[in-house]
Amino acid sequence: MRRILIFANTHYQIILAIQMKLTIFSEDDVTLAISNHSGHADTVCERLQRRAVFQNCVFVESKGMIHNRSQQEKLKEFFQIIYGKKNRYSFYLKDIENKYFDEMLFYNLEIDTYGIYSILAEYNHKLVFSSYEEGILSYENIFYDSLKFKWIRFLRRCIGKSAILDNYHKFYCVYPEMYAGRLNTVQIPQISTSDNRMQTILADIFRINRDVDYKKYKYIFFESIYETEGRGIGETEILMQLAEKVGKDNILVKKHPRSTIHIFEEKGIAVDTNSSAPFEAIQLNNDMSDCIFVAATSGSVLSVNSIVDKPSKVILFYPLTAYQNIPELCAFTQHVGDVVAAFQKKGQMRQVTIVKSFDEMLEIK
Repeated sequence: MRRILIFANTHYQIILAIQMKLTIFSEDDVTLAISNHSGHADTVCERLQRRAVFQNCVFVESKGMIHNRSQQEKLKEFFQIIYGKKNRYSFYLKDIENKYFDEMLFYNLEIDTYGIYSILAEYNHKLVFSSYEEGILSYENIFYDSLKFKWIRFLRRCIGKSAILDNYHKFYCVYPEMYAGRLNTVQIPQISTSDNRMQTILADIFRINRDVDYKKYKYIFFESIYETEGRGIGETEILMQLAEKVGKDNILVKKHPRSTIHIFEEKGIAVDTNSSAPFEAIQLNNDMSDCIFVAATSGSVLSVNSIVDKPSKVILFYPLTAYQNIPELCAFTQHVGDVVAAFQKKGQMRQVTIVKSFDEMLEIK
């Protein structure tokens, strides 16, 4: 039995870690470390620990750790990571008694990843480092390198220590055929919408209200944060147009967790009472195969919907908005368009349509 350590920063990564534990890692001793990068991560961690899904589940308050550092701190951590045993990221492992692991999984490579590897490699010189996906938009984003990282690896080798890339060979993902990198892929099984164990776990740890009847709504609209930030791109106006055509009773709004907009309620459009919960968990607790997900820029409509066995139709309508006014959205929408096109070229994601007119949106049934 292998010992595996998985770090998760997002709700999606937590869900994928659970799926790996229930399937490809079912015979392994797995510890899950959940960071405070997502809301209520501490309580999610407590509930997972109580359910004993993993052999151990620990909470790590790491948000902001790799950004708020002085030059002196950066220089100190540079040499600490080279020599191992202890560095400023040691606290990530403080609640893990047995630090001997055969493999550690992160979404991507950052300085804290190097720090943790340098510590754990002292306990197992053959420690394997692996990456895993963060949704279909992440397949090209897992590897980041810098001159500092290269020097860390070079100097560790000079003193006879293993470097993280020496044992970095695997990428865990749902669609191995869509990965074009240098790593060997390991397929994560798709999540079945009839997997009662997964549903029960997610409903508990994310406190999903399972009484919401999603089947009564034809359209589920995903709000972005831009209206709340005062940078609206016109998505609310398009939703109102849709409501006029298909009827308000056929639309449910999944509000952004940080939204302060109440126009939907004021206009008589239903708002999901589970809006504070990650939609990935909501979808896995309900059969939404007859629903149509509608969004301008939300990545949630593509995440779990792309890895379940009964996906919903998806309408992305960013071409109808003023997304060009927000620089980061220009890059995001370009990436989304490229990824969707690449998947569809290989016969995947046929349920996703990027519409170029309002009439085209209404044609999708």
